[in-house]
Amino acid sequence: MELRKVQITGKSTFIVSLPKEWAKRAGIRQGSTIAMFPQSDGSLLINPKDNPQSNKNKILNIKNLCGETLKREIIGAYLAGYNIIELIANPISSDQKIIIRDICQKLIGPEIIEETANKVILQDLINPNKLSIDRGLIRILLISESMYEDAIKALKTNNIDLAKDVSARDDEVDRLYLLLSKQFNSILQTSKLPEKNELSMVDAFNYRLVAGNLERIADHAKKIADISMSLNGKKIPDNILENIQQVSLQVINMVKDAVRSLTRSDIEMANKVLEENNIISNTLLRLDQSLLELSADIAVSLGIIVDSIGRIGGYSANMAEVAINSFLMKP
Repeated sequence: MELRKVQITGKSTFIVSLPKEWAKRAGIRQGSTIAMFPQSDGSLLINPKDNPQSNKNKILNIKNLCGETLKREIIGAYLAGYNIIELIANPISSDQKIIIRDICQKLIGPEIIEETANKVILQDLINPNKLSIDRGLIRILLISESMYEDAIKALKTNNIDLAKDVSARDDEVDRLYLLLSKQFNSILQTSKLPEKNELSMVDAFNYRLVAGNLERIADHAKKIADISMSLNGKKIPDNILENIQQVSLQVINMVKDAVRSLTRSDIEMANKVLEENNIISNTLLRLDQSLLELSADIAVSLGIIVDSIGRIGGYSANMAEVAINSFLMKP
């Protein structure tokens, strides 16, 4: 750390000198223009204007890569903030190209701009700051919440179409979560918060943690919907369905309150979610025991659903703990 004294020229202009070694490394000369970014935590970030982070390129040799390994490589480059990803092999197989096209559909931004036998170039065509981290979090909450509610409704009404729709919506949550993760990685790499952003660096970190829990909640909503379809109209006692619906209503309210407790800095609401999770755990234990009276195949399927509901409650508690920690870190 270097300290500089502030000087005043004229009546209102503040002047501070730049560290000489840093200026040399950054290529700053007399007449150079630098960019200044006031941060929400009161700090000021200074970057050479001619040194943008917007044109990062990555070359990936995908020879012998396939399936999930290839997907992870592409997603990893995307999350690292590379705007242009060049995939090369000699040649790129048809199966690899199918995976590349599929992953582009599951990410927000990347499009194929060039394709040959030995090369595929992806370019990120979206400005990730168009969707702020806080807005992205609320969007993920709304989709996850609706998925969970509709999954339980599909189970109770044996609505196969609704269950299929829930399963399809999981991809949208994944897309938003990866975009939000990319934004957070960009903040870490540049130490710069987006302009017109009211979040601090710590807020961005906590929002990223909560988004991860919401993404897992969406995964469990999808699991419930998939099991609902696999039951294929098998008769489930009305009292069991009613009990599942009642506890599900309590859990989804916990999810909403956990996120609200973070965005509103409401520590009382967060503690209430933690208390409710303990109560829900006992309710789910009794519900799970009641399934023993059913046929084995139905009992196993519903047992998985009850487990997913419990895990969603656990994720709500995780988010409430993040909210409490966030509140206590503020002055």
